[in-house]
Amino acid sequence: MIAADLGDQTFEWEGESYTCIASSRGDIATLEVGGFSIDADLSISVLKELFADGIYPRSQKKITYKSRVYRIQTVRQDTTDAFIRLICVDDSRGI
Repeated sequence: MIAADLGDQTFEWEGESYTCIASSRGDIATLEVGGFSIDADLSISVLKELFADGIYPRSQKKITYKSRVYRIQTVRQDTTDAFIRLICVDDSRGI
């Protein structure tokens, strides 16, 4: 599995640790009219099958990645229905 090859790539949610693939850590900006807007600080992908109870993280919930707390801004589904992507912002950023 690719995630295992990346080393200690986990996040914590609701007291549990989940193996993930962090695709970015740092500001993700989108060019809009008038300049760039910051959309996210962290984007991670996680296998849906890791959530044995079928309950997945959702928008506005908090996760911890590398000892830093993030708030989930958006949850996206991949086309294969195997992964979810959590688009997160630093918890200190306004809602």
